[in-house]
Amino acid sequence: MININKISWLIVFISTFSFIACSSDDEGMNTSQYYTDIKEISIVNAGAQGNEVVSGVIDEDLKTISFPRIDANTDLSAIRFETVLSDGARLDKESYKYSIPEGDSEDTQVLKVINHTRYREYFAKIRLLVPVFGGDFDKAIAYHNSAVGGNTYSHFGVGVTRGTDFNGEYALIVSRKDGLAPHLLSREDIIAGKLDQPIMLNTEGIVGGTFPISGGRLVQDKIYIANMASSLVKVYMWDTPTSKPQLIFEQDLLEAGEGGRFGDSMDMYLDESGNGFIFFENNSSSKIRRIQISNFTTVDKVDVINPKASTGSAGGQYFSYTKVEGTPYYLYTGFSAPLMLVDEGGNMVTKITSTPERINQARIVNFNEKRYLVGVTAARYPGDSGQSIYVYDITRGNNVVDALNLLEVENYKPVFNKAFGVDVTTSPGTNCGAAVVDDKLYIFGAADGQGFVMYEVPEASLED
Repeated sequence: MININKISWLIVFISTFSFIACSSDDEGMNTSQYYTDIKEISIVNAGAQGNEVVSGVIDEDLKTISFPRIDANTDLSAIRFETVLSDGARLDKESYKYSIPEGDSEDTQVLKVINHTRYREYFAKIRLLVPVFGGDFDKAIAYHNSAVGGNTYSHFGVGVTRGTDFNGEYALIVSRKDGLAPHLLSREDIIAGKLDQPIMLNTEGIVGGTFPISGGRLVQDKIYIANMASSLVKVYMWDTPTSKPQLIFEQDLLEAGEGGRFGDSMDMYLDESGNGFIFFENNSSSKIRRIQISNFTTVDKVDVINPKASTGSAGGQYFSYTKVEGTPYYLYTGFSAPLMLVDEGGNMVTKITSTPERINQARIVNFNEKRYLVGVTAARYPGDSGQSIYVYDITRGNNVVDALNLLEVENYKPVFNKAFGVDVTTSPGTNCGAAVVDDKLYIFGAADGQGFVMYEVPEASLED
């Protein structure tokens, strides 16, 4: 027989226990009190004298706090905040230590608001009022005439244009479309999308070689184009875009029994007086012919340098040998070789393996107080990624040797990396150019069969 009195007492006991337990929990979790909001906040010790007050802006949805940029002489080791908080709430610290490494301008610390057993965290960012250098690559504007843009320039059929260059004013397109069609495109026309009226170069008297034209360079406002040949190598010069070509070099560069050919690519450096070198690499032996030039057109002598003997690597068929302005060094690259810094005799200074192996046409450009390494990648074999522009910030370091060693040791990530090609090509004539014009950095990348792209990068600026 069921004992009704025992059941009644059991019900009363369970009800009473439940009431006590819930009452205790409610007291700890009561959402009608112990709020943890920051309603107002200011830094009260900003500035060199520690007496400036800077008010912050609170985003409750993101739980972030931002302030206007503060004096770079502010003592960041003990930032104090004045706040208006929920009743009974307090910050977890009296002061907060911020740390901003050299080269950076901001840091974020967590502020914890505590009220009884409850707390809430805010992310408070402090930014210094410091000069901003370099380019704002997030705002780079692309002018695509490439496979990625879906509008490959018509002169980039496969094998038609292996040589290009860019000097800030013009892009040189060494085209063999429908015969000989080397021409210039102005930067303004590329920006405006008006490529239907290129500046065609006079080709009178250009003959000979496997191809009469192949590699080309824009140097000190003059145009140089070479043929591709296994024996008789020719170099032509146009003094202006409307000039007739002048044959400045014609010579058999092959050594006895060497084989191979020259002219898949050409590189050169001339100073303002027209003194310097033209470089050709033999695609078989990897030896480089260095043609000494004076006064833009006079050939003084030809000698042989062999960077492969020192570096263990060769630029190869589509090498580049680019002068680092103001130094005795050259950047030596090729689509199947790592990036190398060599001296004027081709001797190894340092080798960079942290950049893509396919990087080519590497060059160093200074822009708005920063130093950048710019290059393009080639794509020749299955599995190669599409042709791309790479930019690395190598400002750190007292000189270019230090800068490249830091790039290698610290394995920098590129500050800019954009593809313009989508497929491999059997003749990876992949070229790069970079120039500063009217406080903007222009970067040019082109590849046989893939077209070209030009990026316009503005100077970085402070933003609140």
